[in-house]
Amino acid sequence: MKSSFKGSPKLDFKPMQKESVHHILSYSYTIYFLGIIVGILLDRFLPIRVIPNELQATLGPLFLLAGPLLILWAQRSSRRLKQNKSDLSKECFKVGPYCFTRKPTHIGLFFMVLGFALISNSVVLIGTTIISYIFSSIFIRRQENILAEKYGEEYLKYKKEVRSWL
Repeated sequence: MKSSFKGSPKLDFKPMQKESVHHILSYSYTIYFLGIIVGILLDRFLPIRVIPNELQATLGPLFLLAGPLLILWAQRSSRRLKQNKSDLSKECFKVGPYCFTRKPTHIGLFFMVLGFALISNSVVLIGTTIISYIFSSIFIRRQENILAEKYGEEYLKYKKEVRSWL
């Protein structure tokens, strides 16, 4: 590190790199993680339990299991897109869960956290999960802009035909 004045180091700032889709995904995951932590902490002070045991015992595990399975299915399907970069068409984007939604990993994450909240029988945790979903949608718009820039017209055609959420 060079110094411009005696005793003061020169700081070298690197230019900002373009954001990637995976970088933005990490923001969504962080939001949900913080939502879980805040929900658990708030639940300690506001333990509101109104979810019937039948609903808690059936829907909770169902969502908790469906979430990671949807994420895994989406990740396996998106690998095919990486292999077909030379021949892109809107049909290339329509593989696996991407035929039904443009955001299967976000939906999977939401299902997983919602399942945990239902099993916990915590209204507060369900609330923070919904708030996390809303904040996460801010990053989804940024992610879609990157994908449109990267894949162009074919992605825009795909975006018109397949909805963002279920």
